[in-house]
Amino acid sequence: MGYQIFGRKRKQKSTDSSQLMAQAALVTIASYQLPLVKLEGFIPPGSDGNSVIASIFRQILSQVDIQASQSKILIYDLLGVDYSFGDHVGAFLWVLPALVDGVSIMVAADDETRSGLMSLADFIGAWLPVAFFESTKQIASELQQETPVTKELFEKAEHCRRLVHTNSQDDTGLHIVLFGSRQTGWQYKSGKQWRKDSDMDFGTIGGPREIARLASADSRSMPNVEHPPTRLFSSAQEAAELGFLMIQPHRG
Repeated sequence: MGYQIFGRKRKQKSTDSSQLMAQAALVTIASYQLPLVKLEGFIPPGSDGNSVIASIFRQILSQVDIQASQSKILIYDLLGVDYSFGDHVGAFLWVLPALVDGVSIMVAADDETRSGLMSLADFIGAWLPVAFFESTKQIASELQQETPVTKELFEKAEHCRRLVHTNSQDDTGLHIVLFGSRQTGWQYKSGKQWRKDSDMDFGTIGGPREIARLASADSRSMPNVEHPPTRLFSSAQEAAELGFLMIQPHRG
C-alpha cells in the first residue's frame, strides 16, 4: 500500500503564529540509523489544520524516504510545535507511517502540545505504536537501554505489520463510521457547533488491517474528506452507543 495525500485546497484562517516548518533527515541514534522529523510552528486546530498537515507530510516524504531507510522507528521532534487539538496530526503523521511503513513512532513534545497529542493517541486507540518523551535525548536513552516502553512499542508495531498484510477471504467490505462534527453536530474538543466548512472525520470497525484497507481505498471521493481515517472502533455496538453513523456493507 502506498501513500495517498488527502486534502482539498481551503483558505486558512490568519494566525499570529509562525509558519509551520519541517525538516527531515536520517540520523544515527544509539547505533540505529533513523528518520527524524523536526516540526516548528503553529498547527491550526480542528479542520483548519488539515491542509497544513497534508502539505507538511508531503515535505517530509520529499526529504526522507522512510521505506528505503528500512528503519523500524520514526522519531518526531515536536518541542517547537504549538498544537491543541485535531485528528489530522494522528492521521498523517502516525497512522499512515505505522501502517504503510510498519514503524514505531517516538515523539518528543512538552507542555500543552504533549498533553494534546497524548489525548489524541488515546482517542485513536491503544493499537497505535506511538510513545511520548520529554526530549530526543530521552528517546536516545530509551533506545540504548531497550526499556519496557520501547519493547511494548516494537511489539505493537510488529502486531500492525502482521495484521496489515493478513488477508481474509471472508471480507465483504469495510464498516465505515462517521464520527466528526459534521455528523454529531458539535466539535469533539471545543463543544461548539459544527461549521459548514468542517471536514468529515471517519474511521472503521476492527483493527490495523481494516484501517489500512480504508486508508488505501479511494476515500478521497467522499465529500468533505480531507485526511485519512483515524479512529478504530472495537464493534458496531460501540459506534452505535456513541451515537455515530455507521455504513455497514453486506453481501448482495
